Amino acid sequence: MTENDWQGPLAVGTKEALRAVRAGLATQVHIATDCEPRVVRDLVAACEAAQIPIRREYTRAQLGGACRLKVKAAAVAVLQSTR
Repeated sequence: MTENDWQGPLAVGTKEALRAVRAGLATQVHIATDCEPRVVRDLVAACEAAQIPIRREYTRAQLGGACRLKVKAAAVAVLQSTR
C-alpha cells in the first residue's frame, strides 16, 4: 500500500463508507478482495452511481491493518480533505 492510497480522512467499514459515498464526501473506495459480494453490493452500486473509483487490491486484514485496527475491514472510503 502506498501513502497516496490513504491521504485524507477515512470512513472505515461498509456502512460508514456507504454513508460517505451518499453524502458526496468520498474520493475513492477500497473494497477487500476477500469479502462477500452481498456485503458490499449497496456500496458498489452507490460508487458506480456517483462515479467514485473502486479499488480492489487488498484483503480485509490488510485494509484493517492499514487503518490501524485490530479487526478486519471489508471497505474503506478515502474522504475529501477538510483543509
